[in-house]
Amino acid sequence: MIHKKIQLSHKEADSYIIPLGQINMVAVITDTGLIGCGVFDVFILDKFNYPAARVRSSTGGAITDVDDLLNGIVKDANDAAQKHGIRAGMTGFQPVSIQPQENSGLHVRWISHTADHFAKNILLQGA
Repeated sequence: MIHKKIQLSHKEADSYIIPLGQINMVAVITDTGLIGCGVFDVFILDKFNYPAARVRSSTGGAITDVDDLLNGIVKDANDAAQKHGIRAGMTGFQPVSIQPQENSGLHVRWISHTADHFAKNILLQGA
């Protein structure tokens, strides 16, 4: 597993790449939620009211690294993410760049320690 801190325009995020055989599981987690490649079922995270979006490659190939993820296109967003303005068709960079004041006046830190723990465990299970 590769874990790196990445600097976005106004905040820092955690990026993860977990090799799974011939593919990589790639995700970026911020203080407001998660974007991930196609192996993520973002709708399960709705049970925890945790904003998450699934991103597809903009080139038609597989997402293999964080650059592919950030340059990709949001394929779907769960209800929690949609409440914060995340929509299909956005670039992967747009959801992770949203500032709390842009989220309908809400300040969203990790929705709960349970959701934070759940999301990180999903990533770590692949390691």
